[in-house]
Amino acid sequence: MKNISISIYLLLFFFYGNSQGKRIKHVTDTLTSLACPLQNGNMKSPSQEGYGYKGDVKMVVTSSTDTLLLSPVDGKIDLISPGDGGKYEVVMHHNDYNIWLIGVGKVLVKKNDELKKGQPLGIVKPGDEIELLLFNDEEPVDPKKYLNCKTNK
Repeated sequence: MKNISISIYLLLFFFYGNSQGKRIKHVTDTLTSLACPLQNGNMKSPSQEGYGYKGDVKMVVTSSTDTLLLSPVDGKIDLISPGDGGKYEVVMHHNDYNIWLIGVGKVLVKKNDELKKGQPLGIVKPGDEIELLLFNDEEPVDPKKYLNCKTNK
């Protein structure tokens, strides 16, 4: 009888402990790399001005020749919104990641479009800067760790 009481107590403890409204989710790293969103793009150190939310880290990509902005991953377009200076912000979803591309001059996709890595998603003028932010389940991630672009010195 004592063993049954202990078992019931343990079951209630685990049940009560998991029902406190705390969502326990293991965030896994399912991203291996991001293709450079500009074919001849260069990464440069971002300024401290401009986009900032929750201490995000960002990477700036620019090119003097490319005008097409390419999808850095296979993913789905979640959001397109007007940004500063007549530019747009595009948010893509890939597995547990959200990828923000900020500074798009003209958007070629619409919400819920499914894209393959390398497909055009927008147009930028040569020399424009694209800010790229990366989140894993709402936690900021340094995109430089995954981004395959040349680095400006």
